[in-house]
Amino acid sequence: MAASIKWTIDPVQSLAGLASGIKNKAMRIAINAGAAPMKAAVISAAPSDSGLLKRSIRIRVRNYKANNTWAAIVGASWGFKKNVKIGKGRNAKRKLVQPARYQHLVDRGTKNFVGRNFMEAALNSGKAAFTQTVFRKLSEVIPALIAGRKP
Repeated sequence: MAASIKWTIDPVQSLAGLASGIKNKAMRIAINAGAAPMKAAVISAAPSDSGLLKRSIRIRVRNYKANNTWAAIVGASWGFKKNVKIGKGRNAKRKLVQPARYQHLVDRGTKNFVGRNFMEAALNSGKAAFTQTVFRKLSEVIPALIAGRKP
């Protein structure tokens, strides 16, 4: 289970006159920038037994058009995979490890293991600055996109 912030499109009504491609690109850039402090907080709070969980933390920006909702999802990426050596020596076996498969177990725990709850703490720490950062970044990015240059 990844930490996420869902945001209804109300502030985007001011972007109604723009082309949908420019509006979507601006929103993706702004929401990604707004979720960056949350990602940094998750990385710093994540346990580092092997370090793979920390290295796999990514931001996914999703647009749910049916609900007019944008979401920033911070968590372990399913695309991150590493071969890890198990044992010592030259003939040690290797195992493919994908931290997205066990992130929820480390965070929430099981019946035999108390969870670390690092995702919820990171979500709460980054929530306050999220909307301010998104609005600031939108005001920077939109003129650049309209002018046709990279933001």
